Amino acid sequence: ELKAICQNKTISARRSGEDEDDDIELEIGVHPKLCRKHHTKVYGTNRMKLIGSGVHAATTATVSFQCYFIPDFPQNFAYPDQGEDGEAKTLFVDNFRAWEQFWPKFTATYAAWFPDAPQGRRFNCSFASLCKDDMPLPVLVTPLALPASLATPLKVLHWVKCLEFMVPARQRANGQINIWQQPADTLALHRGSVQDHAVLLCCALQGLGKHAFVCKGTIQGDKEHAWVMTREHGGTV
Repeated sequence: ELKAICQNKTISARRSGEDEDDDIELEIGVHPKLCRKHHTKVYGTNRMKLIGSGVHAATTATVSFQCYFIPDFPQNFAYPDQGEDGEAKTLFVDNFRAWEQFWPKFTATYAAWFPDAPQGRRFNCSFASLCKDDMPLPVLVTPLALPASLATPLKVLHWVKCLEFMVPARQRANGQINIWQQPADTLALHRGSVQDHAVLLCCALQGLGKHAFVCKGTIQGDKEHAWVMTREHGGTV
């Protein structure tokens, strides 16, 4: 098909005057190169169902769009191999194994120096995704684009606190954190465990430009807990 970056040679804009009645309609010219039409392949879909979320909804979400490149790729362009569908399951296996092999020696040494420290502490580095693939825990943390109403850390703290706290029965019984939700699922459900709140808060603070990190440790009663640490100017945390 023939496609251009800008379909029209002019675009309309509104310039505000001193008074509300002084608004002026303007037509702004577009550079001719942006209006040049190119032969390109167009991939389009109409009301394609969106899948992949574990959140149940009354209706099925759909999306319609067109995708094309200007100028198009040459005919002899070779698309790189994307690998097998199951490659994600084995992508981090060696890293997980190296991580797990490090901690037994460290734990034994730490216990010798600090015999009163909690025993049997775990240092998890992965979580099970919706596809049942083991993924690194840092994948959960992504900066959020926040509205102007959440422009300060105090407002973000209040917003996250308003979400309902819900602790899985197994976690309540044995005190171990084994389930981590994606931030999008926590927002959709309006509830989550303490670790889900920590992940969401960390993402929101990173969206404000903060150096925020999710911490996991052991509190009184040998129960695992999660919280957020920020690194402030001047070296304080």
